[in-house]
Amino acid sequence: MRVASGTQWIAGANRKKPRRKSLFYRARLELRSSSFDVSPGRKPRVNMRKKFSEPRSGDTSMAHTYTINLAHCVFSTKGRLPLIREPEKVWSVLRAVARNSQVNIHAIGGTTNHVHLLLEIPKTRAIADVIRELKANSSLRLRKESSAFAWQDGYGAISVSPSAVGAVTRYIEHQPEHHRTAAFDEEYVSILNRAGVKYDPQYVLD
Repeated sequence: MRVASGTQWIAGANRKKPRRKSLFYRARLELRSSSFDVSPGRKPRVNMRKKFSEPRSGDTSMAHTYTINLAHCVFSTKGRLPLIREPEKVWSVLRAVARNSQVNIHAIGGTTNHVHLLLEIPKTRAIADVIRELKANSSLRLRKESSAFAWQDGYGAISVSPSAVGAVTRYIEHQPEHHRTAAFDEEYVSILNRAGVKYDPQYVLD
C-alpha cells in the first residue's frame, strides 16, 4: 500500500514499527548479572555469597575498642579527723559501692583518716563522677553507725601505668607501716609533687 501526501510518496506505511524493549525485558537482562545464578527453565536465584562476599568501595569494618584506665585515688576524712575506726569495714563498704557502680577496685588501704584506692575506671565514665559516687554513697552508709562521718570535699587522682600496678598495690597495702613515720599531709603533697600536679598550697588540704 502506498499513501500519497502532496507530491511525496511514503512507502511501507503499513509495516509494523519495531517494538521497544519493555522495562520487564530489561529487568530480565539485569537478572543475568554476576550476582545471580540463572539456569534454563528455572527462576533466577540470588547468589548471596557472591553478592556480599566483598565490601563495596568505601565500606570499612567497625573496630572493637580496648581501653584500660587505672588511677591511684586518695582522699581523707573531713578535717583529716580519725573517723575510720574500723578500716576493714569501711573498705568493705567502698568495695560494695564500687561494684554497684561497675567500678573495679584493684587495691584499697589507708589509716584512720584517709584512704587509697587503685581504681579501674570504665571507658564510658568520668573519674570525677566515679569518685563522687564512691564518697557520697559510702558516706550515707557509714553515717548510719556514726553520724559525724564525712569525707573531704576534694581528692587526688593520678593515672597509673599497667606495668606499675604491682608497685602501687604494695604501697597501698602497706599504708599503716608507711604512716608510722609520715603524716597524711606530707604523703598527699608528696604524691602530687611526684606526679607534677599543680596546686594551690592554701587549698590543697580542705
